[in-house]
Amino acid sequence: MEIISYNAFYFGVVMFANLFFIFFLLAYFYFTVI
Repeated sequence: MEIISYNAFYFGVVMFANLFFIFFLLAYFYFTVI
């Protein structure tokens, strides 16, 4: 159970980091072009 909860927590952190990184890239590209 500990390993499963740790994997789920790590997966959530990675997904959140990926979404934040993609949002940052889109915002940077948007402000750079316009």
